[in-house]
Amino acid sequence: MASTVNPTIVRRPLGGDREEVATITTEGTRALLVFADPEGAGEFIERTPGSFAESEVVEVSPEDIEGVCANHGLGFVGVYGFLEPTDLSIVSAESAPLLFSEVAE
Repeated sequence: MASTVNPTIVRRPLGGDREEVATITTEGTRALLVFADPEGAGEFIERTPGSFAESEVVEVSPEDIEGVCANHGLGFVGVYGFLEPTDLSIVSAESAPLLFSEVAE
């Protein structure tokens, strides 16, 4: 697990109040991609420059994650790099705040 957990997302402003967030699709389900820390999110941007070239790394609170999912119609969160550097776990958006609160303790 990351030594310090700072849940982080990658977002790209699209103008006005609109934004695009990094998602992952697994088994037909789209999930918000949440990184363990800003460094992991920055590496993701570097590895996928075409898709997220004008994106920003944003640290989010556990509650923010649930809100972002609701705003984008996402029911799941892809948690990347929390247990192992390349581990990806899928959890429900509703359970994400509890998961990140427990990790922070």
